[in-house]
Amino acid sequence: MKKILVLLVTLVLLTGCVAIQDVSVDTIINETMGTKYTNLYNHVGKGYKYYLPKTLISKTTDNNNEIIKSKKCDYYLYVDLISYHNKVDFEYKESTGVYFSKLIEKDDKKGVINIYENADDKFLVKIEFNYAYIEVITDKDNLNKTLANALIIVTSMQYNDDVIETLLEEGILTSIDETVDIFDSKDKQNVLEVDDTYIEEDEATKYDNSWIK
Repeated sequence: MKKILVLLVTLVLLTGCVAIQDVSVDTIINETMGTKYTNLYNHVGKGYKYYLPKTLISKTTDNNNEIIKSKKCDYYLYVDLISYHNKVDFEYKESTGVYFSKLIEKDDKKGVINIYENADDKFLVKIEFNYAYIEVITDKDNLNKTLANALIIVTSMQYNDDVIETLLEEGILTSIDETVDIFDSKDKQNVLEVDDTYIEEDEATKYDNSWIK
């Protein structure tokens, strides 16, 4: 019975019968983390790569930080390459007194999602997963879509050990305590290219996040 219910939810979402803003946050998390796109990538940084949803554009401030833009909001991404290299075992906990908090797990990777409601009816989404950290402020109507995009980014994160080793030897990586304040780094942005050649052609053409409306 449980499998049948999950299948029905998936079919409803994929066929567009229910707008994304009308489903629960838990449904967004479960459906997004279960998609094949969390195992693909089309965007490459220095020492890492991930899948960038087609409606987003990535910009960078330095080796570890990126600003990812959509029409309605900006996503602030930090990739902790030093902690990944040192295999730091972070302990995550759910928060209390917030709009939403949940521990997440995929394969052998763990993390946490926290959503905070601000006084001006805006929502701050913060996700920590697999040494990647992403934050974004959005409104209620766009919350689920924003959450899905952010989850795809962090859960698809993959690392290149050889490149990270080289960056460490050159001394150009920063720890999480030394990161650039990306909220005040507009003068340092430069556009990164999104390279779709890393996805097989049939996979790229099949990608359709139309249920994220």
